[in-house]
Amino acid sequence: MAEIDGQRIESESLATIARPWRRREAHITSTVETPYRCIGPVIYALQRAGFTRIGFIPEPAIEE
Repeated sequence: MAEIDGQRIESESLATIARPWRRREAHITSTVETPYRCIGPVIYALQRAGFTRIGFIPEPAIEE
């Protein structure tokens, strides 16, 4: 599952949603504590959807 502009999207729908976009660039934002095994499938789904540039932006852990 991904979130685009605050809207949750199933990974199977990424290709349909991305089709009309001219620039297929995505940035994945996550905390540094997120396991890569959770991020890897998102990168794979984006690649299958036709995204050519995928960036990963780690954010500091949220302190409570």
